[in-house]
Amino acid sequence: MNGIRYGLEGKILRVETVEYKMSGMNSMNKNAASVRWTFFILMIIGILSRMILLGKIPGGINQDEAYATYEAYSLIKTGMDSRGYVNPVYFVSWGSGMNALLTYILIPFVRIMGLTVMTPRLPMAIISILTLPAFYGVMRRITNERIALIGLFLLAVSPWHIGLSRWALESNLSPAFLMFALYFYLRTLEQPVFAPVCGLMYGLCLYCYALMWIVVPLILVMSLSYSFIRGEIRKQALGWYLTGGTILLILAIPLILFVLINKDLLPEIRTAYFSIPHLISGRMDEVSLSNIPDNIHKTLYMFFVQADHDIFHASPRYGFYHHISIVFFPIGFIACCVQTYKRKKSAYILFHFLASVPIGILVNIAVQRINGIHIPILALTALGIDVFSEWFRKRKQQVLSVIITVYCLFFIRFEYHYFTDYGDALAIVFQDGLEDGMKRAKELAGDEPIFVSDAIYYSRILFYDQFDPKEFQKTEEWGNLKGDAKYQIPLRFGRWTYKPEDIKEDTICLLDIPNSYQEPFRNMNREEYGWVAVMKPGGEHLQSGGQ
Repeated sequence: MNGIRYGLEGKILRVETVEYKMSGMNSMNKNAASVRWTFFILMIIGILSRMILLGKIPGGINQDEAYATYEAYSLIKTGMDSRGYVNPVYFVSWGSGMNALLTYILIPFVRIMGLTVMTPRLPMAIISILTLPAFYGVMRRITNERIALIGLFLLAVSPWHIGLSRWALESNLSPAFLMFALYFYLRTLEQPVFAPVCGLMYGLCLYCYALMWIVVPLILVMSLSYSFIRGEIRKQALGWYLTGGTILLILAIPLILFVLINKDLLPEIRTAYFSIPHLISGRMDEVSLSNIPDNIHKTLYMFFVQADHDIFHASPRYGFYHHISIVFFPIGFIACCVQTYKRKKSAYILFHFLASVPIGILVNIAVQRINGIHIPILALTALGIDVFSEWFRKRKQQVLSVIITVYCLFFIRFEYHYFTDYGDALAIVFQDGLEDGMKRAKELAGDEPIFVSDAIYYSRILFYDQFDPKEFQKTEEWGNLKGDAKYQIPLRFGRWTYKPEDIKEDTICLLDIPNSYQEPFRNMNREEYGWVAVMKPGGEHLQSGGQ
């Protein structure tokens, strides 16, 4: 009987074990479903906030996104950029250069969509949206699922990243490609077959923004050293690592030559397939040891205030990451430093943060110049939120819910602000109405020249007029460099002139609103189109313009 009893008890125990395992599996399945739904909802929030009214807000177009798109148009039409270089590794554009990657990405979009405001913004929005799952994938590998979702939430609702996504500044590709590169670096540690893709992503970072030439090497030195210390580098995968490194080196060589050429150590290179130009003016002196104290002060001010002098990068009212983040970032930074000392994987995002710090020391700072630091700041803030909520132990979930709710309220207020007051402010600096003003000016001028005030960037004229690139190269007449910015401005191209001496009795003038009230334009007849004015000396009074 005892044997039977024990046997029966054994069966009961086995049944209980199976039931326990099934219960655990159900719990895991529910948790996985919850994670999937949370991820899906956050992605929807991220997509909608970056895509709604994308072609209308901001109104108008920024001068840099106009020029990047026009360079793609010129390459399609002539096989050369606007300055006559075949497939340059770095565009001359303003005279002091423009990063190349965005323009090459834009080529298929220009072929399909032409020169419209949506043409540069759509790919920028798509790439920025793809950054969301890439960032989530990074955070999930270096922390845990909970922190990864918090990080995804912070990035999805970040005013800085939403603003970045909605217009196309070529240097603002670098945060996305840094995340793509880090994601594939972590995948390479798991499966070395991803090393070539990792090398490609870090190589493309170099073509996003010239300051990445400092950031990327620092990231790789720190990351590779740490991976070696952790024993994550596999000797048997050396071939894959060398392949990735070779791809990165191949992409870096043209830019190394570019630096040597612009240091006057080599002549510029022109071939039938690509060009490495010598810039008319350079930005090499942006990196300087002479202004370190002032640069540090500006960087700290920008971080604590979460704004810089350019309104089109962020609204001072809401900051880059919402002002509440200043509470949690220091906690996350200290926690990550401790984890790095303990050889935890979270160190890899810390290295991306640290690699961007020298930019804030060596460069006269602006938010786009240090754009490699912002996503790491959001990652460390997510870690800080998690650590902070852990301090409350049994009430951790309630504290976390309160924090997320506060961020949601800030996000809702920011979205309203962005699509109302802030959108109106952006329309001013992007000179909304210029396209309609140009059309009206051409109607009034007939075949005669049109004078343009120098506050209206010529890249916008080229873009909206879809000016023939060959005609631009034939008729361009360049003036001196413009101020400390070292931008070269044209005196004349085609029918468009920036020379005041070209204004005659019946010359039609196209002006920004502030200049339209200055002498000698104050007494002219005017039509206003958004934030530009069409002016005509003498004659009958013009009809009231567009807006």
